[in-house]
Amino acid sequence: MMTTGLTAVACGGGDGSDDFVRDPAAAAAAALDAAAAEFDGSVTGDGTTSTVAQQNQPNDTTPLTIPGIVINEYLLAVNECFDRVERLNRGVVSTVTTRLPCDFPHQAQVFSRFAYPADHPSFYPGDDIMEDYALAACYVYFEPWVDSVYETSALNIGAITPNRNNFEEQGYRFIQCYVERADGEPLVGDARGSGL
Repeated sequence: MMTTGLTAVACGGGDGSDDFVRDPAAAAAAALDAAAAEFDGSVTGDGTTSTVAQQNQPNDTTPLTIPGIVINEYLLAVNECFDRVERLNRGVVSTVTTRLPCDFPHQAQVFSRFAYPADHPSFYPGDDIMEDYALAACYVYFEPWVDSVYETSALNIGAITPNRNNFEEQGYRFIQCYVERADGEPLVGDARGSGL
């Protein structure tokens, strides 16, 4: 059964200018800068963990330390491992994605990246169509990468997809497929060729 235990979040940033259309990575980098500003610029790290300021309540500034380096999820490359932590920030749920070595326990690993087949400009096809397309395409790439048949695998498939804003305004088309354990336990080590 294919799941989408992790969902895409807005790339944010950018003003729809040609620079963002030509360079989705620039749009993603701008979004990461905006996210850091949203966290009051207080994302710090030592190479293995990141500390993010929390403001769950007006007087609560207790920092949250999480494994890995904070990254915009659209910048994750094939074979990279990551975690996502949801937290309440001033009454709004926000998501922090961190990249970490695959030797560390992690939630997911990217196994494929490809573009949705639509030129820019074009209208966003909708969340359901985008998700269905992404999961069907990810399914095709799963077995050769994991070295296991999906239906008997211990892994689930998920996808990080563009949203309406970064699809229509920024011309971003990339989809990243990832695996996560079906039992909800963390992955440890590289899932590529693992036969899980």
